[in-house]
Amino acid sequence: MAKRNDPLLTAKESFASLLTAALSDMGVDGVARDTEINLAEATHGDLAYPAHRLAKTAGQNPAAYATLLAEACQKRISTEPQTYTPIHTVQATGPYLNAELERLLFAEQVTAAALTKNFGREVKAKKKYLLEYVSPNTNKPLHLGHLRNAALGWSIGELFKASGIEVVRAQVVNDRGIHIMQSLLAYERWGKDETPESADLKSDHLVGKYYVRFSNELKENPMLADEAQEYLTRWEEGDKKMHALWKMLNEWATTGHQTTYQRFGVSFDRTDFESDIFENGKALVTEALEKGLVKKRDDGAVIMEFKDQGMEDKVLLRANGTSVYITQDLALAKKRIEEEHPDVMCYVVAEEQHYQFQVLFTILERLGIATKEQLVHLSYNLVVLPEGRMKSREGTVVDADALLDELANLAEQELTTRQSELSAKEKKRRAEIIANAAVKFYLLNVRPKVTIQFDPKASIAFTGKTGPYLLYTIARIKTILRKAETTELKAKVLDPTEKEWQVVRELARLPAVVSIATQTTDPSVVAEYAYDLARALTAFYETDRVLTAEPSVRNWRLRLLSTSIATLTSTLSLLGITTLDEM
Repeated sequence: MAKRNDPLLTAKESFASLLTAALSDMGVDGVARDTEINLAEATHGDLAYPAHRLAKTAGQNPAAYATLLAEACQKRISTEPQTYTPIHTVQATGPYLNAELERLLFAEQVTAAALTKNFGREVKAKKKYLLEYVSPNTNKPLHLGHLRNAALGWSIGELFKASGIEVVRAQVVNDRGIHIMQSLLAYERWGKDETPESADLKSDHLVGKYYVRFSNELKENPMLADEAQEYLTRWEEGDKKMHALWKMLNEWATTGHQTTYQRFGVSFDRTDFESDIFENGKALVTEALEKGLVKKRDDGAVIMEFKDQGMEDKVLLRANGTSVYITQDLALAKKRIEEEHPDVMCYVVAEEQHYQFQVLFTILERLGIATKEQLVHLSYNLVVLPEGRMKSREGTVVDADALLDELANLAEQELTTRQSELSAKEKKRRAEIIANAAVKFYLLNVRPKVTIQFDPKASIAFTGKTGPYLLYTIARIKTILRKAETTELKAKVLDPTEKEWQVVRELARLPAVVSIATQTTDPSVVAEYAYDLARALTAFYETDRVLTAEPSVRNWRLRLLSTSIATLTSTLSLLGITTLDEM
């Protein structure tokens, strides 16, 4: 991977080079690696290197060895000070070697780098990833679980792009199958030609209403399950009346989903429909049967055997000839590979589907469609209600639209308290941005594998570790810059105060943060960094005077604030969060 515009990495490499040279001076054939160097705690210099590995090789006590190595480093610095810039001093603290940086030089390097367009990013695409996320069913509106998926998918896509990967954002609309038929059956039986307009309901909510109705009616009449299966058979046989009703309900669902996507700020480069590919899936399985890659059971079902792997055999075609979900998953993977030629296909899907993806990836490999190295399941855990996990068929789901409405209303109330003179239109615009920031940060601030219990009021707070707090930090600094009437981007850098230095240190971390978050596909690393930077900025501008400082200090601090705002705004964009100039 090509190096980013990264002063911190340069400093780590200089420290590693210094340590290696010092080892040579000690008569030791050893190498210090920059990957072993981390930012030190603020009270222990700036960079920290653990001496344990080198001490073990030398057969010495780590603390004693660190002291000897620190002395050798200082001798090197005294004789070749320019060779190891920006390393200023090295001292031992227990088994660690701590380096202090030349603060003025490093501050100049960081504030200059942070203003470049691609700070913390790769420029040239080296690989192409197809990234699938959300992929809803057309039998219900989007819920909070979909929002977590959408937030993760969008942010991971931004991280891939920041790391020089070409990204194709994709979804497959699951617009056929038994669950779709359940909504269709309920609407045909109890809908009485109801429309979104006559019901005064968002179109996908009307479809969802009948999915819940089916579930409730099924408890009283179990035979409805067989009727829904008959509907699916008729649909696959091309029943014209069935297709007309199906098309109408699907259009209602997808139109409603698209409205929610736009509101939440996510989009896709390609959308595939399950109904367009399920026949291809059946043909693919039939071809595999002819080649002896799959087997037909006595009851007529076509299966892939997994006994040799200690797993259950997987049905690919039912005995009645209808396909199952994995059938079209196979066809879709083949279609995407042929059309997009991705190096990797990533699926952002909940952890509960882990086994299903194990099966899918194994079948794709056995059929020669893809290798396992090309296939990645980016799993995440669920979002739960206070009383447990969400179940949309029981109507106890946290609806995405209702949640965004609630948060926007709470934000609007706060804005009315703070700025009562704002027009209703402007309050609504800001409230929408704040609500989106609240949801996205709350969902992305937690590692993907951790279950989230969503608390709307906590997420919308303007203080604490929240999206609105980050927006407020940016708006507060922009107010300072407006009052100054200049950004002083080329102002002379001064020797930083302690609060300024902490901001510089945080700024320098961005490239490493992006790299780690991308490698781990974990946007929470970015969210944590954004909060740390915002806290450092708040501590700085609340302690060190800016507008009333003497001119040279004022100008330097304006430069630091301007640089920091650019970095924090860029960081939040990786989370899909839009910022505000005023709050």
